[in-house]
Amino acid sequence: MVKTAASSSPGTLASPLVATDITTGITTEMGSLLKKVEGVVSLHFLFRDGIFSTWVGTTKYKDENVRRAIYGIEDKIEKDFSDVKFDFNLIAVPPGRTIDDFISDATPVFKRTA
Repeated sequence: MVKTAASSSPGTLASPLVATDITTGITTEMGSLLKKVEGVVSLHFLFRDGIFSTWVGTTKYKDENVRRAIYGIEDKIEKDFSDVKFDFNLIAVPPGRTIDDFISDATPVFKRTA
């Protein structure tokens, strides 16, 4: 699902330096918050064509409290970086699998063993 902030302005991320700063800000904030959520095993991102995509891997996908915590973090990031278009993805990582089974081109922010 792509979330787009209403206040998003075209060309805001035109400079590669600005895009790098925003990428660092998003991944630092989101990573530090997600590391506190039980069952979250990874965060990956890809910033392409003006859309910042994230993949959050969790071993506790069926736990409603975990999902709510993750969605709350996504909402906070979207508000904190309102000029960025987001595509948030939650990946269920079943027993016997790793996040690497589901992610190909994205850059890892953090990964831990389940």
